[in-house]
Amino acid sequence: MHALGELDPRIRAAISCFWAIEDVDAKLAPLAHDLETGAWEARYGDLLGMESCDLGYRLVVGRG
Repeated sequence: MHALGELDPRIRAAISCFWAIEDVDAKLAPLAHDLETGAWEARYGDLLGMESCDLGYRLVVGRG
C-alpha cells in the first residue's frame, strides 16, 4: 500500500492501529505534506517498486 492510502479515512478504518489515535488527521498532516511536496517519495520511493515488504505486522490467534 502506498502511504497515500493512510490519508483516506475509508482505508484507515480498516487498519486496526488507527482506532486508538486521537486527532488522527492532525497526526497525519506531516505525512500529507511530505506526499504533496515529494519528500516522502525522495526518502522512501524505493519501497514503491518492491514486490513485497515485511513490515512486522503479525496476526496472533489464541486457542482456548
